[in-house]
Amino acid sequence: MVGKRYYGAVGLGLFLAFFLAAAPAQAAPVQLRVRLLTAPVSVVIGAARGFVLTDAAGRPLGAPAGAAPVTLTADGQKVVLPDGRRAEQVHIVAAPLAADNLLQVDGRPYRGSLEVRATGAGLVVINVVMVEDYLRGTVPLEMPPTWPEEALKAQAVAARTFAYRNQGRHAGEGFDLCAGTHCQAYGGAGVETAATDRAVQETADLVLRYNGELIDAYYHASSGGHTEAAGAVWGTDRPYLKGVEDGWDQSPYAQWEASFSPEEVSALLARAGFALGDVETIEPSAYTPSGRVASFSVQGSSGREVIPAEKLRQALGPTVLKSTWLTVVSSPPVPQGRALVTVQGAEGTARAAARPGAWAVTASGVKMIPTQTVTRVGSRGASAGRIVFRGRGYGHGVGMSQWGAKGMAEHQSTSVPDFYRVILTHYYQGVTIEPY
Repeated sequence: MVGKRYYGAVGLGLFLAFFLAAAPAQAAPVQLRVRLLTAPVSVVIGAARGFVLTDAAGRPLGAPAGAAPVTLTADGQKVVLPDGRRAEQVHIVAAPLAADNLLQVDGRPYRGSLEVRATGAGLVVINVVMVEDYLRGTVPLEMPPTWPEEALKAQAVAARTFAYRNQGRHAGEGFDLCAGTHCQAYGGAGVETAATDRAVQETADLVLRYNGELIDAYYHASSGGHTEAAGAVWGTDRPYLKGVEDGWDQSPYAQWEASFSPEEVSALLARAGFALGDVETIEPSAYTPSGRVASFSVQGSSGREVIPAEKLRQALGPTVLKSTWLTVVSSPPVPQGRALVTVQGAEGTARAAARPGAWAVTASGVKMIPTQTVTRVGSRGASAGRIVFRGRGYGHGVGMSQWGAKGMAEHQSTSVPDFYRVILTHYYQGVTIEPY
């Protein structure tokens, strides 16, 4: 996945250079400020042919001799240079500016320039990079470069739209996007490949719009056979993010299973802010139109709470509980000496564990739970005593399914040019694909 060819054939590059030179003036290219690292005590900056350091006002802080790397460290709110000088912020630019003189952060190459500043917790390292160069370091991490070309093009357009739409997402922290999955994975020049470079180049500047506005171009790994409407997952509908059939999604996540001990679930939910004590039952309480779980009713020794399914998934670990299209095939055992009863309330029915001797209201009247009652639920065998989820798909299910895009591209009609447009308009309903 770590290739270092740039933008395909020389002939095509020369043609594009001539074409762009002759084209009418366009809006200035957009730079993104992408946080690469946060809170390290020190960072090593280098470049094969040298670089220059300045402060926030542009005053020179020196140019290391030759190509020698420098180590910047944090001291409170100041960045400390190797000679002991301190600055609130250090800017780094490769000198000379050349394709073979990329800046390096702890040995990893990046295009554009760098900013390093200190917080009380350590250093923050930001890559200031043009959008198209950002995509060269994003697309190969978001979709395998070996996948079909038209799927990679669809990914490039979706990722570009996401980048423009979310510019300033972390403005309060002093940058636009992070380099992790909260925004989009970004690995700089070290992850670029010829195939993904070509996908970025051949869709250059194209974005997705609905009624003239940039869309929220969400995407996920695998839909499991049907995508989900945005409103069913996050509560806010978008007309272009509807649930659609996805028969092309033939991913390895067609079936998966996740198993937890009750203690693990209790601890993970508590860490996420759901202090329910020892978890006693977990049951789906509502479903989305596609069949995914919308919310879970969780009964614990300290109380009961209805938890949105996506929040429960994030709490238990989104790479373990891969989607919310699932069933609970084994619940935790009811504690020794307690009975499982069904309770009817204003929000519907729920199961709860009650102590023997308590009174329960049933369809046939008020009854006391027998003193010796011991009821356990869950499957037998290895999963007994554990909470087991069985599901399909991977991700939130909204927008483009990446495995679905792969399947569509593999079965495309060769007579359809720019098939990536067909892929995108399938997953994002009613959108236009146009230059930014």
